Amino acid sequence: MPCLFRSNGYLAFSIQTHENCLASGEWRSPMIIVFISECEHHAFKLSRRILNKYATQLGRRTWIARLSEEGLRDIYAELKAKVTRQMSVSCHRVRGKDRTTLEWIIGTRKHFNNEGVFAFSWTKRDLLQAVIEPTPQERAARYLTELAGLFHDLGKASAVFQTKLQKRASTGDPIRHEYVSWLMLEKIVGQPTDDLTWIARLADYSTLYPHLLSVLATSYTDELRFERLRQDIQSTDPTLDIKTHELPLPNIKATPLLYQLAWLVLSHHRLPEGMPRRNGNLVLRAGSHIHRPFTVEALRDCLQPMAGKTAFWSENTWWTQQVAAKAYQLQNLLRTHPELDLSTSTWLPFTAHYCRTLLMLSDHFVSKQNTQQCFQGDAKTAKSLYFANTNRTKGCMAATLNEHLRGVGKESGSLFRLGLRLADSLAGIEPNALPDGLRTIGKDSAHPFYWQDDACQKIKARVKDEIQTSGFFAVVLARTGAGKTRACARIMAQLSPRVRYNLALGLRTLTLQSGTAYRTELGLSTTQVSTLVGSELARRLHALNLQDSGSESASVDNLETEALDGLEDVDQDLPPQLQPLLATEPNQRLLLTAPILVSTVDYLVAAANPNHSRHLYASLRLMTSDLVLDEIDSYNEEDLIVLGKLVYLCGLFGRKVLLASATLPPAIADAFFAAYATGYQQYAARKQQEPRLFAGWFTDQASLSRVEKCSDSTAFNRTHTTVTQALMAQLHNEPAKRQAILLEMPTQKLSPLNIHSHKTFDLTPVFSKVLQQCYAFHNQHAVVDPRTGKRVSIGLVRWANTEPCWRFADYLLRHEPSANQPEHRVLCYHAKLLPVIRYAVERHLDQMLQRKDETAFFQHALVQEILDKTSADSLMLVLVATPIEEIGRDHDFDWAIIEPSSTRAIIQTAGRVRRHRPASTEVKNIALLSSTIRALKGEHFAFRYPGVESEFYSLNSTQTEVAYDLPMFQQAIDARTLLSAINSKGLTQLEHRKLYDWLNGQTQGQRKEGLDLKTYIQQPAMALSDYHAKYNRFRRSFSNLLYYLDAEGSWFCQSEHEGEFVSVEVKPPPLEAIPTERYFAAWDAETLFEQLQNQLYAKVDANIARQQLMSIESACYSQQDINHDLRFHPLLGAYRF
Repeated sequence: MPCLFRSNGYLAFSIQTHENCLASGEWRSPMIIVFISECEHHAFKLSRRILNKYATQLGRRTWIARLSEEGLRDIYAELKAKVTRQMSVSCHRVRGKDRTTLEWIIGTRKHFNNEGVFAFSWTKRDLLQAVIEPTPQERAARYLTELAGLFHDLGKASAVFQTKLQKRASTGDPIRHEYVSWLMLEKIVGQPTDDLTWIARLADYSTLYPHLLSVLATSYTDELRFERLRQDIQSTDPTLDIKTHELPLPNIKATPLLYQLAWLVLSHHRLPEGMPRRNGNLVLRAGSHIHRPFTVEALRDCLQPMAGKTAFWSENTWWTQQVAAKAYQLQNLLRTHPELDLSTSTWLPFTAHYCRTLLMLSDHFVSKQNTQQCFQGDAKTAKSLYFANTNRTKGCMAATLNEHLRGVGKESGSLFRLGLRLADSLAGIEPNALPDGLRTIGKDSAHPFYWQDDACQKIKARVKDEIQTSGFFAVVLARTGAGKTRACARIMAQLSPRVRYNLALGLRTLTLQSGTAYRTELGLSTTQVSTLVGSELARRLHALNLQDSGSESASVDNLETEALDGLEDVDQDLPPQLQPLLATEPNQRLLLTAPILVSTVDYLVAAANPNHSRHLYASLRLMTSDLVLDEIDSYNEEDLIVLGKLVYLCGLFGRKVLLASATLPPAIADAFFAAYATGYQQYAARKQQEPRLFAGWFTDQASLSRVEKCSDSTAFNRTHTTVTQALMAQLHNEPAKRQAILLEMPTQKLSPLNIHSHKTFDLTPVFSKVLQQCYAFHNQHAVVDPRTGKRVSIGLVRWANTEPCWRFADYLLRHEPSANQPEHRVLCYHAKLLPVIRYAVERHLDQMLQRKDETAFFQHALVQEILDKTSADSLMLVLVATPIEEIGRDHDFDWAIIEPSSTRAIIQTAGRVRRHRPASTEVKNIALLSSTIRALKGEHFAFRYPGVESEFYSLNSTQTEVAYDLPMFQQAIDARTLLSAINSKGLTQLEHRKLYDWLNGQTQGQRKEGLDLKTYIQQPAMALSDYHAKYNRFRRSFSNLLYYLDAEGSWFCQSEHEGEFVSVEVKPPPLEAIPTERYFAAWDAETLFEQLQNQLYAKVDANIARQQLMSIESACYSQQDINHDLRFHPLLGAYRF
């Protein structure tokens, strides 16, 4: 009988007897498999080519085959690797005589139901228009936005601006045209006492035209306003920005709609400057709208029409008609809905974050269209018209001002309406298209991942309570290794009818790892999930890692377009207004179109700091998708304020939020829920519905997970405390994996040390004690290599800063072990390694320290090589690292020694010990230095840079046993100290307090007033200026200097002029040559560079490749730092004295 067997990776048949098949071991029980391909376009040809290799084609779209399970897996893998959004292949297995079962579907499921039955006919109708009606507030906001579009560039009808266009000049006007636009609008509407008055003036078309002639014929502002403006500007000292005069805005209480219209016009390019008064009210100032110096004549030319030109509203009556029409619609709406709430708490957030975004997009869209062509009239006609912009490529005038204003007014209304239903227009994953990794439910309660099923079931149980159309804020408190990444994806898949969300992470490494996990572990296709990271080098190296590890789908050749795979028809998911804007912006296009976006959070934070126009697409993404913030407690306090604003915006747009962290402090959970709840209540008020809000808590202990209706912060805080206390009790009762001992440091202060005229400190006494503890841990935790019989351990020594890390690695390389001490090898790991060396370090560590199977560690080629080369019967491997090892590295060490800097640093670093293995009988495997290097140097603040200590948060001791709850760490190092502030001590208490203070405005004396998260969400006017964004910068840091090593061994540094490099001197360490025999591997940087250059940058100039692969970055506090003494070693990297 025929026997199915493997041959060169393909399936074949052999005629053998049944007994021969059994004897040869080649027998596989064959399955009868039917394939149906409903692919479209090129995907059909691709699927046909793959299926024809394995199966017999029975019809145009049908195949049949007798296959083993292994053969079916091969077909699945090959189709999966080539999947696009046009692909749709179903696989059915014939069972018995009269039935088939669906095995899987690759690609879109829109052609099949859940059982794989083909839908022979279907129709598509837009039901949203009939169902979703804008509320009165949304309609009023739309009319206001359209009026802003019609008025936004009035100020371009000035003599100064038109002269600038004619001369093709790029100099700034004395007063920006947005400011002039408002002054012109103010003169048109006057100073009304209520909103209906000015609206009525604009709504009367019969009087509007002559009114414009009378008020704007000779000047755009009256003489009194001009003189006051001149005095305000000229009396201001440009070096004293605090004196910049206030913007002359309408009274927000008497005429809130006119105030918002004025603000939209003023802010359509950049936000006004802001400064809070002593009473807490925010003042909008004119500093960002004024350019100095200038003459009185230039100022007057900004505020009057240009001689010889026809009034712009006379060019085409459509503009005045539209102004009157929109004003009439707004007037009619206010009259028919007298109950309309005009309070600033309801209106301002929507105006600031939604109306302004759509107005700016409309302006960009119309300008993009207009500047691609030249004005078609003759020169004489052009001389009499006002223009809005020029075609820079052709050097000609483009659109007239009348045409531009009409276009923006029209498109702002169109985009506004589109924005209300944009989430349903952009790509999302339908329930029937979810991969099995997000659909399978039914694990046994004893299964370690059962808690994920339980979480999904608890959400499903709330579907009847309309959880999918309500607000939702949840925290995932699962520990490392519990499947947190998969759990977050599964939870989000249950929360919405269409899956569309962002997974935002803090590190490029974690982002790339998560994107890969979504594809490989969850089964999501490249059409369903996309990854965005800012570093091209990080993307290339990650793809190379996947390729080296045998991933068939990873290829460096197509790396540049990897994120866009399967998105060939991406524009069909974009509204027409956005397509031309994103035609040359692949990252921004992907930001909007990807159903699931895995990215560094940097791509989204611009939405929270909406100055200029960088926030537009990030805001659109937040409007249309839910948000998952992973490792939320890994950010500093200032970053958390910005992320809290993101969470607030998600609530304002009616989206859902999930926070994930095993060590989530209560201050973050409480403040972020308050931000989300405030935003969602404003969303519900706009939608005229009850603010139904659910909160969820999910842990890897299913019994503790819950989903509840949660209307306010008090209820959330109460339940959050209950859950975390119960979780802490469970952690207390579990066997400890990691217990700490205190490593006593020298009691006397370190001695000063001069190395070639450089003043530093002698760290030898510290290093000696650390090394002795390394030996002690090695003797306790070493494991026997089954091949050689030698005892081996690998440990981590974590330093808070680069200098002690570098110098301890140097110390170990120079140390000669005595006869009774084990042989040792050293690896140095910090941020200032050459990228080629860092890549080699990370690649080997990632492979070596995956210890779910202990034998894999001993089978690693580098470990075997070291064991074979040493004659000693005991080998100690030491990784010397900085905080770079704490997050994003899935490594498993035998022991660790930690210089403490924060509670989280201790917990995260300890989490790298026995990460993949159960607890051992000897669990004293962590040593904490009894004092930090800063303390030993005599510094007053021992736990800072990194660390929480400052003049506002200081301890009265520099000792670790005072700074931390040492008895708890000696019992077990786990998340308990961070999950609750109750009974916290020392430095942990300071960390909890600082988080609370910064998020809730308790920073008197530390920061300017009003910069906290609580003030931002409680005072909507904060969003109207750049104040909050300017003083809360995400990832605030000093700029870095880039140094790169050329082929001749010379160093070059990027100067203050971007792109220019100057020659600099980078010296070797000021000591005798460092022996490298005890380094892990004899890597040569130039050899590694040649290998990576050929793989990653073969078609790129060698110097550009070297700037990527043979470079280091160092903090720049001033331009003098270029020549500051920087020391470098090829294997140990660089550090400054």
